[in-house]
Amino acid sequence: MITWLLPELPEEVLQIILDNLDQRHLANLAQVSRFLRKKACERLYKKIIVINDDIEGNFLDQCRSSYLRVSRLNLLVDRLSPENFARMTKIIIHSQSNLISYDYFPLYERLLRLWDLVPHHSITFMNFDINNIRNSRTINQYVSNRSTLFIEDELMNLHNNSKVSNLRNWMVFDFRELFELPYNLNLQDLDIFIEQSMGPAAYPDHAPDAFLHNLSTLSGLYLDSPTSTSQFLQYFKGSTAPIMHNLEKLSLTSAHSYKDNSRLSFSDLSKVIDFRTLKKFELKINCIHNDCDCINTFFSELPCNNLQKFILINYKSNNLKQNLNQFDRLLNNPDFFRAVSTVESLYLNVNDFIKLDANHSPKFSIRKLMLRISGLTRLRELVIPDFFNNWLVSLPSIFEHPRTTEAGYEPENCFDLLLNKCSCVECNSTRARFNKLASFDSRNNYKHDFKRSLPSSSGLADAYNNTEHLIEFTTSNVNFLNYLVANLKRQFIYINENLFSINSVINSNEKPFIVNPELIPYNKLFMHSCLNHFVGRIKYDKLDLKLINLGGIVIEFTKQNCIKAPYNV
Repeated sequence: MITWLLPELPEEVLQIILDNLDQRHLANLAQVSRFLRKKACERLYKKIIVINDDIEGNFLDQCRSSYLRVSRLNLLVDRLSPENFARMTKIIIHSQSNLISYDYFPLYERLLRLWDLVPHHSITFMNFDINNIRNSRTINQYVSNRSTLFIEDELMNLHNNSKVSNLRNWMVFDFRELFELPYNLNLQDLDIFIEQSMGPAAYPDHAPDAFLHNLSTLSGLYLDSPTSTSQFLQYFKGSTAPIMHNLEKLSLTSAHSYKDNSRLSFSDLSKVIDFRTLKKFELKINCIHNDCDCINTFFSELPCNNLQKFILINYKSNNLKQNLNQFDRLLNNPDFFRAVSTVESLYLNVNDFIKLDANHSPKFSIRKLMLRISGLTRLRELVIPDFFNNWLVSLPSIFEHPRTTEAGYEPENCFDLLLNKCSCVECNSTRARFNKLASFDSRNNYKHDFKRSLPSSSGLADAYNNTEHLIEFTTSNVNFLNYLVANLKRQFIYINENLFSINSVINSNEKPFIVNPELIPYNKLFMHSCLNHFVGRIKYDKLDLKLINLGGIVIEFTKQNCIKAPYNV
């Protein structure tokens, strides 16, 4: 790139170039001149995501975020200037304190000091490190506590409201925390994560004005546990009119158990929330009751005329028969799809608990789901994370190619359909490699240790000849397929990680999807064998549909409605 010419370009052209540079090239460009450093830093510091050191793969990111390995977080803390802080709009912590416990207090303290220099700069700060926030404090707790002075053993409530109000999002672990926080004009999103009830809570008879003002101006509410949802609704049980008039994003978590007030009721919700304003709605739900239809009942009353994104998740992947039956009835219910008929983005994850095996029988019909989805005329994005676990087994039902056997005709099995239907050289080679690796893994006690203990290159080379290779339905091959499926799902790590606690799919477009390039040959095998045809059936007359994600295989479409590389035929 001839960098000395860049400052001479029109502003619009320069911005297009900068928007299409990756993080490494932007960092290099920042070393060229003061002008380009300023331009590059505007992108580099706008949105920062802190990630684990061991994350590998290609980041599919619609927001062009900057990624920082957690081991280098101290460099950001030490070097963050007021100028670059003023460029920040969002920091997301996606590193996880598992074997290593991470400390983010130095970052909190640095932000606290920077607010002395840039007093009115507001940011979004999201921490998805569940073990960290369980054992430490959230940033809003930290800022609030650090803004309180203790003088001669007397607590003086000298809250520096401007600092805690510089946060556009708060997370609380106790409903009573909300009564103690000040009015925040910048507040956009509120997470309430109450893991377990500590008994009847003593709430004030009259809600503080700041609390009501904060709720009335919220654009996003995330009730991250069944207890959060039930306590929130119990507090407002006596309301006569909705108090949340500006809510555009709602995430609800509900588990209909044997506890009191555990059943989700639309009538209770409508006393607090005006559903007509919702644009994004996420429901994480399950029900353990026999002869109950609470999930269908909830949707039969739901008016969401402006809904653009809908997420349905089987909470904690509950695979009880009575719970799965409710989801099956829901996904076959025309009234449900009428309730979400305006959506542009649909995310369905209802049964990702099971693995493929010889006894895997259909519980849900992919044919019926396709029929219902065909009525979603505005659909632009379809994401089905549990495609291989839940829907693949019924895929042969949409292919009219029965097999001839001595006993007559019988339908194809999903295993053969997925792996053996394309005879091109590339797929034949991939099947040969599949067989070799599956056999090796079987001899190695299914440790999946391919990087350290791969078969010899000569052994693999012998497989890539002109012999036609098929993948048989054996234990070792099924185990290897499940290994591939598990790795496909790991690409959702930042979208689905801690999904049953503090994460949400609502803002998935702001999080990266990690593409594992080692899986692409197998994805191509699946696509050539049957998924191209399946995707074509979904796409059909949906000209606006731009992306389909089947269990981790991301199929994107060009403006001419052709499949993009690497899956274009």
